[in-house]
Amino acid sequence: MKTSKVLKILLFWVFIISCPALGQDVNELRSTIQQNKSDSQTITAYGKLIKYYKSVNIDSAYYYGEKGLQVMVAKRSLIGEAKIIEQLAKIDQSQGRMELAKQRLSYGLKLYSELKDAEGIAAMNNSYGAVEATLGNYETAMPHLLIALRIYDSLKTNLEGTLVANMNLGCLYLQYGDTVNSKKYLARAEAVSKKQPVSDLTISLYNYIGIQYAMTGNMPKALEYFKENVRISDKPEFTTSHVESLNYLGSFYNDMGDTKTAMEYLQQGLAIATEKKLVEGQADILLQMATMLAKTDRVQAMKFIEQALALSEHMRSKTLKRDIYKTMSSIYEQAGDYKESIAALRKYQAIQDSIAHVNMVKEIASMGAVYDLEKSNIRIEEISRQRNVTMTISAGLIAALITLVYFYLKTRKLNVQLVKHEAELIELSNTKNKLFSIIGHDLRWPVARIPTILEIVDDDSMPEEERKYLIDSLREHTKATVETLDKLLYWGQSLMKGLSTVPERFYAKQYIVQAIELRKIAASDKEIVVTDRIPEDLDIFTDPNHFDFIIRNLFGNAIKFTGVKGIIDFSADEHSKPGYVIFAIRDSGVGISAERLKKIFEPFNSNIGTANEKGTGIGLMLCKEFAVKNGGDIWATSEPGKGSTFYVSVKQHG
Repeated sequence: MKTSKVLKILLFWVFIISCPALGQDVNELRSTIQQNKSDSQTITAYGKLIKYYKSVNIDSAYYYGEKGLQVMVAKRSLIGEAKIIEQLAKIDQSQGRMELAKQRLSYGLKLYSELKDAEGIAAMNNSYGAVEATLGNYETAMPHLLIALRIYDSLKTNLEGTLVANMNLGCLYLQYGDTVNSKKYLARAEAVSKKQPVSDLTISLYNYIGIQYAMTGNMPKALEYFKENVRISDKPEFTTSHVESLNYLGSFYNDMGDTKTAMEYLQQGLAIATEKKLVEGQADILLQMATMLAKTDRVQAMKFIEQALALSEHMRSKTLKRDIYKTMSSIYEQAGDYKESIAALRKYQAIQDSIAHVNMVKEIASMGAVYDLEKSNIRIEEISRQRNVTMTISAGLIAALITLVYFYLKTRKLNVQLVKHEAELIELSNTKNKLFSIIGHDLRWPVARIPTILEIVDDDSMPEEERKYLIDSLREHTKATVETLDKLLYWGQSLMKGLSTVPERFYAKQYIVQAIELRKIAASDKEIVVTDRIPEDLDIFTDPNHFDFIIRNLFGNAIKFTGVKGIIDFSADEHSKPGYVIFAIRDSGVGISAERLKKIFEPFNSNIGTANEKGTGIGLMLCKEFAVKNGGDIWATSEPGKGSTFYVSVKQHG
C-alpha cells in the first residue's frame, strides 16, 4: 500500500499534541495570571494558554511560555519551572529546535528528580524519548520510553501516562518497521484505554492502530479503526480530533484509489475546521486535497494551496508555509511545469534557511538562559548552605572573616578572568555555530539540488526552453556555491595568516560585466533593470581577485534587497578623490536603517532579502578588509524604503 497521511506517525508527549477547544475563555485565563493567584492556578492557566496558542499562533505560545517561566522562577516554584520548561520544549520540538528541546527536558528531569516526583520523571523521560525518536535516534529513544513505562506501571495510578508510554513505544517500533513489537505495545495501550472514558488520546491511538494494520496489509481492519474513530470523535469536546480522524479516513480512501469518497470525508473535515476556526486543521486538509488533485485538476489544487498559504500567514507559521511551498513544487513538477516547480522550491528553501537561522539564534539565546537557570538554582542552594553555617559559627570568628575577605578578593580577581574567558568562548561558540549554519544551508542547499535538477532535465519529454532554464539555474547556483566557498576560504586565510595582496593594473569593466553575467538569472527573476555606466578604458591598480570579490558581493546584495522591477546602477567617479576611482553601486531596494548601517561591515550581520534570500553575513566584512588592505575604503549611504548606495575607493596608480 502506497501511503501518504496514513503513515504520518507522530510520537506523543504527556498531553495530546493537537489542542482541543479550551474549557475556559482566553481572557479569563489571562486574568488568572494577572491576578497572581495560587501557584497551581497560575501553572494551569499558563499551560492552557500555551496549548491553545500553539495551534493558533506559535509566537504567542512561546511568549506565554517564556513569561510563565519567569513567573515560576520569581516564585521559586520548582514544580512550576518544570511544567513550563516541558511546555517550552514541546514548542521547540515542533519548530525543529531539537537540541534546545533536549536541554530543556534534561533540566526539567533534574528538577523533578530533586522534587522526587516520579510522575514528572516519567513524563520527562517520555518527552525526551519522543524528541530522540523524531531525530531518528531510536536506540537512544528506547531506554527513555522504557523508563517512563516502568515508572507508570509501578505507580498503577496514572492510566493516561501508561497509555501514552505504550503508545509511544508502539509508534517507535512502527517507525522502525518492527510491526510485531508495534502491535504488542499498541495492543497494551488499547487495553489501558478501555479502562478510561473516551478521550483525545483514545482517538489518536485508534488512528495509529489503523496505520499499523494498513502497514501489515490488513485493509479491512485498518478501515474499521479509522471509521470507528470518526464515530466516537463526533462530539463537541473532540472537535479537533474529529477533524483529524476525517483527514485520516479520507487519506486512507485516497490511498486505496477511491478519490471520490476520500474527497467527501476531507470536505467534511474542512467544513468543521473552518466553522470552529481550527486553522492548523484547515491548512492540513487543504494541502491533502491539493496533493490529491495535483494530476487531475491543477487549477483547483492551486486554489487549495493559495488558501493554505493565507492560513499560514494568519498563523505566522513559517514551518507551515515551508511545507506548503514544498507541496506546491511537487504539484508543478507533476504537471511538467518545471520552471514554476523550481521557483516554489527556491521559496521553500529560503524559508527553511530562515527557520534554521531563527532557530539557531533562539537556541543559542535560550540555551544560555537554561544554563543560567541551572546556575541560579545551584547558587541559591549554595547561599542557603553558607547562611546556615554562618549563623552557627559567626560569633567570635573574626580571623575566619578576614580569611574569607582575602579569598573573596582573590576569587573576584579570578572571576574577572573567568568572565573574560567565558565571553571569548561564547564568541567562538557563536562563530562555530554560524559556520556550521553556513556549511549546512548556504553550501548544502545548492549542492543538494543538483541531483534533483539533473533528474528533471533527464526527462526526454521536457521542452527545450524549460531544459535551458533549469541548466542556467543550475549553473548559477553552482557558481554561487563556489562563491560562498571562496568567502569561507578567504576568511579562514585572513584569520590564520592575514591578507596578502598582489596589485596590478587592469581594466575594471571586465569584472563589472562578469559580475552582471553571473547574476543575470537572479536579476531577471525579479525583473530588475541593471545599468552599467563604467567606461571601457577605465584602468585601476589593485588586486584583481579582491576587486572581483568586492564587486560580485555588492552586486549580489543589491539584487537581494531590491524588489520586483527595481533598478541597479553601476558608475565610477575619477575626480572626487585624486589618485583614486570611486565606484558606486546604487539600488532602489528596501534601504538600511541608520542603526544597522553603523554595523553593516561587521561579521554575521546579514538580513533576509526581498525574496527571502539568505546571506552568510561575512561577505561585506571581507569586502571591507579587502578594500582597506588594497589602500582604499568602502562605505555606504542609505534611506529606508528608497534604496542604498555602496561606494568603493580604489587606487588609480601604483
